[in-house]
Formats: sequence, structure tokens, C-alpha cells
Amino acid sequence: MMILIVVFESLLGMMCPLTVWENDLRMAAGQNVSEGSFVARLIHQLMFFEFPPAVFTVAYCLFGLAVLSSWRLYPPALPWKKEKECKP
Repeated sequence: MMILIVVFESLLGMMCPLTVWENDLRMAAGQNVSEGSFVARLIHQLMFFEFPPAVFTVAYCLFGLAVLSSWRLYPPALPWKKEKECKP
């Protein structure tokens, strides 16, 4: 469910609160503050590519759809919803 919050933040152009916090802490420590989100910087360091924010927005949306689809195809077993027993 949290991915939906990430999707909406991304679509609205909002930065993740954790990224904002990280940037504030880096500034307070006298370090350089990098542009972009933590995830974007991490992927950049791993792959040596720099993607525009729109790529991550699309990735978040696709992952959000995958999560919703998996819930639709394979609904979670809720403890208060017991399956009815079939009698022969």
C-alpha cells in the first residue's frame, strides 16, 4: 500500500520526506547536498546512468499497478474471513 503513496508523491512532483530529511542532515553536517532522490542517486551509482525523474515516475506507477494486480489476482488471506467448508 505504501507504493501508492510513492506513486502519488511522484506524480505530484513531491520529494520523499526521507530524502528531504537526508538533505537537511547533510547540510547541517556541512556536506554537499545532491540533487534528486536517494533512490535515484543509488541507482545512478550502481548503473552509472542518470535518468530523468519521469523514468522513476513511470517505474513507480508500473510497480504500483503490479502490486494492485497481485492483490486482485491473489487476494490476501484475512484472518477474520474464514472460507466456507464444502460438505459432500
